[in-house]
Amino acid sequence: MEEKKLNLLRRLENAIYATDHGHFEGTFTRVEREKLSMFWASIEGSSINWPKHLAEEDRECLVMRYLRANNLNVSKAISSLKRAGDRRAEYHLDDLNIAQIGEGVRRLNFLPLGLNKMGSPTFSLSIVDLDLNNLQMLESVLAWTYLCEYIDRTYPRNMAPITCIMDCQGKALSSLVKPVLRHPLTLIKMDARSLKLTRDVYPRRLDMTFVYCKPHGIIKPIAKIGPFFYKNMISYHNVFDDTYDSFDLLFEDENAIPVRYGGKREWDINRFIDERRQAEAPEHGETPLEDFHMIEPTALHHYPKSEQARFTVKAPESERVVSPGHEAPVSPKA
Repeated sequence: MEEKKLNLLRRLENAIYATDHGHFEGTFTRVEREKLSMFWASIEGSSINWPKHLAEEDRECLVMRYLRANNLNVSKAISSLKRAGDRRAEYHLDDLNIAQIGEGVRRLNFLPLGLNKMGSPTFSLSIVDLDLNNLQMLESVLAWTYLCEYIDRTYPRNMAPITCIMDCQGKALSSLVKPVLRHPLTLIKMDARSLKLTRDVYPRRLDMTFVYCKPHGIIKPIAKIGPFFYKNMISYHNVFDDTYDSFDLLFEDENAIPVRYGGKREWDINRFIDERRQAEAPEHGETPLEDFHMIEPTALHHYPKSEQARFTVKAPESERVVSPGHEAPVSPKA
């Protein structure tokens, strides 16, 4: 391997393995095993609101993410897990079926590539496809939350952070800057809320790696100062690649690489949606994306009044009305 590619591979490895030293697939140290035993003993007889789609045998990996996020402090991990259960209830994450989650990911223009050879769930995003106006419209979707929910349901035992490959070629910077100038505070607050919710519900996922392919203009300096704004919420690592070598270095199988970068991966997540729908709740069918994300008042009050109209507040069962031709969301089967 030529030296330039080898150096890029090392940067990728160092960034991804910076979280938990690359121990992503149920590999626990002796101390971690002891803490895990203490965790189970501490919650015996108490109530934990586990994600409905998580099998009992997969719970230890979820617990370990909370333990590692709290420096193996058992009491803090229990508090974090209970707080996450409250967040899931407030945002009705367990009521979302996989078709809704998949459609949200698709509309945000993320393409899931699967696990890379280092064990990290990887997504690609082209700056050509990025529409900040659309992201603002989809505030109720909470992009990172959908992305992480997608990962947790696909790889329940995986504990790795996300790797996001961003293709920076082919779009005028003016088209990116204008929406930010029009709604700077809205976008910043939206990201801050999304990141805080994601950190609470999906610990360690956003200790992530951003790979910028062919960054141009002011993309590099913006990307370099980005971590400063959200340093209290996430810890991510930037890797810059002046080519598209990252795809080949992260994946050995060309079926995982998008067609536009020389691979065979098509822009299609329908197979995943169909498989998960059959496993979770085949009766859901195709629930429309619009107006399905219900948020409790306890969560809604965190948002400015000017933005609260974007959300559907969950009404009591006795007052809920189902419009003809539009079924209310039904909790998927565990």
